Amino acid sequence: MWNPFRIFKEHDHHWRELDKSLTAAFEKIKAEKRLTFSWLNYLRKQEIENQNTHQKIQFELGRHDAEIDALRSEITELKEAVKIAQKRPVFEQIRTKSGLESGPVSEPKNQSASEKSFVSRIASMIRPQRKEFVMQKILQMAENGYYTTKQIETVIVKEKQFCGRTAFYDYLKELRLQKMVENKQKNGRKVLISAEI
Repeated sequence: MWNPFRIFKEHDHHWRELDKSLTAAFEKIKAEKRLTFSWLNYLRKQEIENQNTHQKIQFELGRHDAEIDALRSEITELKEAVKIAQKRPVFEQIRTKSGLESGPVSEPKNQSASEKSFVSRIASMIRPQRKEFVMQKILQMAENGYYTTKQIETVIVKEKQFCGRTAFYDYLKELRLQKMVENKQKNGRKVLISAEI
């Protein structure tokens, strides 16, 4: 009697081989898929690390630029103060006796007092310009568009000691009212930027 299932029995070995081949092929595809996802995750982590490193480098570069600018400004101001001091007549730079006598007397024995007087004169010349100087530094850092308000405060108040924290936030408030700076979300951070950018 003819058995219709005999054809399947005769080719049973071939079906098993085909099943094994297909199973092996699918396992290989799964393994390659896992490997691909693993590489994608690794590359994503590397990208995030590179972005963080890039932001840190940009912050350090900006901080160094601010320090260099501050030093340049200080040098310029001191040069101006020295020029002004050199232009004054010699008798104005020599201490006179109190009372009726107004003529010049010999150089003071206490040199440190003279130095203090010179420093006081320079400080009195620089002090009125401090507000504009600090506001300019805030604007310079804001123009970079990389720093948060806290980072700018750290550089100007703690590191450079250009002014106190209260004065810093007063100057910042004035810049905001003048619409010269504003906050903006950038790379998941709220940074201070120049309104002209």
